Amino acid sequence: MFCTKCGAQLQDDAKYCTACGARVAHPNAACAQADEMKRNSGF
Repeated sequence: MFCTKCGAQLQDDAKYCTACGARVAHPNAACAQADEMKRNSGF
């Protein structure tokens, strides 16, 4: 996995980039959040 801000290689469980400090967005977490929003909105 790589930082989307600076391109540094990251560990799979990283929460922040060790090179630039950017918060790491995990693709699976975004999907889970979208699914939760759909369930709560009635769609």
